[in-house]
Amino acid sequence: MKEKTKSNKFIFLYIFLVLFILLVASRFFVPKIIELIDNRFIIVNGNSMAPTLNDGDKILYKKTDSFKRFDIIVFKNDSNTLIKRIYGLPGETIIINNGKIYINSTELIDDNYAYNYTDGDNNITLGDNQYFVLGDNREISLDSRHFGPIEKNSIKGIVILDK
Repeated sequence: MKEKTKSNKFIFLYIFLVLFILLVASRFFVPKIIELIDNRFIIVNGNSMAPTLNDGDKILYKKTDSFKRFDIIVFKNDSNTLIKRIYGLPGETIIINNGKIYINSTELIDDNYAYNYTDGDNNITLGDNQYFVLGDNREISLDSRHFGPIEKNSIKGIVILDK
């Protein structure tokens, strides 16, 4: 009989411990996991990145501190969350003239993402933490040609999955 009582106490203690761990985990870890998922998922609003990304497309992005030319990024500009492609990197001089993009005085030849004519008359040297971004659909995109370079700390992440 004593053996059974010890066994029941052990089972009760084990169940209590498992429930306690689940309660603590759900209180502290589940909200963080949900927050990570929510903050890394976005639905495209508009066609400034068409034909690459279209209005209503669902995309996933990841947080990173490393960016390269042609990465598609999600960033904050004022109170808006925008999605654009990086063209200019920190320290570079970007010139847009007669529909052509120049980076450090060299014409960008391999721009396979541009849809429509790249209008504008820009000449800007980027700071240490600044990026020059353009939408793929140049005719309708509001991007760095209009609001200037973006700061690195405004970038939420790079797109890793589209559509």
